Amino acid sequence: MSTNSAADFNDKKVIASILFCGVIALLTFLLLPLYVGAMADKYGFSESQLGILASMDLGGIALMSLSGPFWIKRLNWRKVMRYSLVWLTIWNMVTVYTSDFGLLCLVRFLAGLGGGLMASLVIQSISYTLNPDRVAAIYIVLQVAIQSAAFLVLPGLIIDFGLLGFFGLLSIMGVLALAVTGYFPLTGLDDDVGDDANAEKRAGDSPISPLLILLGMAFFFIAQVALFSFVERMGVEAGFSSQQIGDALTIAVTVGLGGAILGAVVSVRYGRLLPILLAGIAQLACFIFMSPNIDLLTYTLLMCGFQFFWNLPLGYHVGVLIGEDKHHRFVLLIPFIQALGISIGPFLGGYALEFGGYDGLIGLACAALVFYLLLFVPKARRQDKIGYAGHGQ
Repeated sequence: MSTNSAADFNDKKVIASILFCGVIALLTFLLLPLYVGAMADKYGFSESQLGILASMDLGGIALMSLSGPFWIKRLNWRKVMRYSLVWLTIWNMVTVYTSDFGLLCLVRFLAGLGGGLMASLVIQSISYTLNPDRVAAIYIVLQVAIQSAAFLVLPGLIIDFGLLGFFGLLSIMGVLALAVTGYFPLTGLDDDVGDDANAEKRAGDSPISPLLILLGMAFFFIAQVALFSFVERMGVEAGFSSQQIGDALTIAVTVGLGGAILGAVVSVRYGRLLPILLAGIAQLACFIFMSPNIDLLTYTLLMCGFQFFWNLPLGYHVGVLIGEDKHHRFVLLIPFIQALGISIGPFLGGYALEFGGYDGLIGLACAALVFYLLLFVPKARRQDKIGYAGHGQ
């Protein structure tokens, strides 16, 4: 199958292959709480060791995504995806039989390198579709849906089989992904193919505009993860039981799936500015009302709003960046930027909580979200004004 025409990137089988491989690339990260719990139960690592171990996959993904510009136009994408899936599956199984902490860190970092290659190919492939906002939103829907399903299935497997149950399932899914790589693109498109009418309307060759958008993405994830890392602690401070907090978070994650679905269904029908601005303002409201002095119903409702409006704008982020990145040079940095924000968020949040209490933590999250809006809103408004948001409809 040739992937040198614009139509190929919009073929349903091609998109399905791209998105399924993309979910496999991030699966360990998506299931991180179960992975960390399984490691703690089997080896009794300290909290600091578990934190380091949990960051290894993300570090590998981030590092490998930085390498994308050096090989993305030179190698056969389908072969890279296949080799990366085999690489990731091998290191997943090696993890099961590795008990030394230092070796485990190395093994998970090596696994992350494979995930990073896959994530780079997936996000680059999404950027060549006619409606990247919608495809990226569907990608989020699949991540949350598979994450939710795995949270139901994996605890029982971990109880029965330990780490083998966790990584065995991941390995099976990796093999399933191999079966659909026959539809994965062979290579990308020429930089200006498929968008001649809007090429002059987009940003020029200056890297400033797409870099500012990437900075905005980093601020967005810092805001989300800084606060989300401590919402469980906030619930404990409010006097809720572990069961009540768990139930509230389960409801919130389910509602969050609705935000991703809404983004995929609506897509750019109303432009990019409206959903980005709506989600940002709604989240600011959720952040401001969060406090350890709230009742359980309010806590649950705020967490639902937090999750819903976290997932809603993610597809539009990709669309705005592509609108500013005419030659698809910066799209590859999305996994790195997301990993950076996810890594920095808990670090900054911990310091804010230590020195400013929950008011300091919420203030940090609000400030990061405001910076995100300041960077994204002007670009989204300009793209809507020139009609780019309607491209591909």
